[in-house]
Formats: sequence, structure tokens, C-alpha cells
Amino acid sequence: MLRPTLLPVVLLAALTLPAAFSQGLNTSASKDDWEEINFAFDSATLVDGYPSLLRLAELLGKNPTFKVRLVGHTDWHGSKKYNEKLGDSRTRTVKSFLEKYGARGAQIELASMGNEKPKAPGKDINSDLMNRRVEITVLDGNGKPISSGGIGDAIRGLESNKTMGEQCCNEVLKRLDKLDDILALLRNLKSENEQMKQQLATASDGVKRANGEIDD
Repeated sequence: MLRPTLLPVVLLAALTLPAAFSQGLNTSASKDDWEEINFAFDSATLVDGYPSLLRLAELLGKNPTFKVRLVGHTDWHGSKKYNEKLGDSRTRTVKSFLEKYGARGAQIELASMGNEKPKAPGKDINSDLMNRRVEITVLDGNGKPISSGGIGDAIRGLESNKTMGEQCCNEVLKRLDKLDDILALLRNLKSENEQMKQQLATASDGVKRANGEIDD
């Protein structure tokens, strides 16, 4: 449903936005140039950022202890209450996409700022486009943010965590190898102790026989 009294603006947006939102599935973004998640005027429908969201969903699926916080934003048009609801709808759209492609629902937190924290100042078309967005922040297993709010940072944060995880696993494997060596040493010591006990027992029996304490 369109915001009241905004039909003239909608018509203007319909004429000017196709070029801005021509990315869609035919995006030209590279793996290192992740598209942010922006929306058309008065809409919670995804129109770009698909590669970014697919990669983020994949990384969340591989890192189940990590979470993302989605914060919805809008442009300046409309009331505070309306924009808070629109921002919430946008986060739910992104959440559904992430869940569909690998993320777990429990990994995703939602919030809406409406039009209270614009990314770009001004009330022109370009500013409006930048402000109609969902910001994504990655949180580690302790709830500590590891990215600054952009999906590019979120992806790089999770990719960095993957590298750190591999390094951690390698260190654990090295320590396990050392544990194997220690266990082998302990087994040898146990065997030597058993042999010493038997030798001491034999020597003790010999002394007792010599003293006549044990009959043959």
C-alpha cells in the first residue's frame, strides 16, 4: 500500500529508478565488490544484491555460531510509524532470503530504524536510494560485532573467521599429535613400572627364602 499523498512522487520514481535498479540477477558485481541491499521507493521487494545475499547465506550456513543483525531503513517520505513498519518489512524480506539459501532463523536478529538514521543527507533521488536499505552486521558467538554494517564487511568478516577457524583447527591437530606422543610415553612408563614391580617382588621373595621366611 502506497503512503498517502505520495502518488506524484511515485510516478517520478517510476520514471527515474529503472536505471538505478537495473542490476537484479544480471549484476556486474565481482566477488570483492559486494552490492549493498537497497530497495525501490515504498517497497520491501528485493531488486538487487542477490550475489551478496547468496554468499552471506552460504557463510552463515557454514558458521552456525555466528549471527547477523538486520536493521531496516527508509527515505524521508512518510510518517515515522509508517517508515518503522516499512523498515521492518525490508528486514523480513532479507531474513527470508537468507533462510532460504542456508542461514538458520536463530542466526538472524531484526530491527528497524525507519527514517531516523539516513545514510546520505538530503532529499534528492540519489540520497533516497542510498537511504532505502537494510544494514547487516555480523556478530560472533559471544555477540561481539565483527563488521561495520555493510554486507561487504559482513561477508569479509565471516570469510576471515573461516580462515581463523582453519588456523585454529591446525593448531588443535598439532596439539593432538603431541598428546599422542605423551600418551605413548605414559604407556611405556607404565610398562616399565610393571616390570620394576615384578623385579622387586622377585627380589623380595629371594630375600625371604634366604631368611627362611618362605619355604620352596
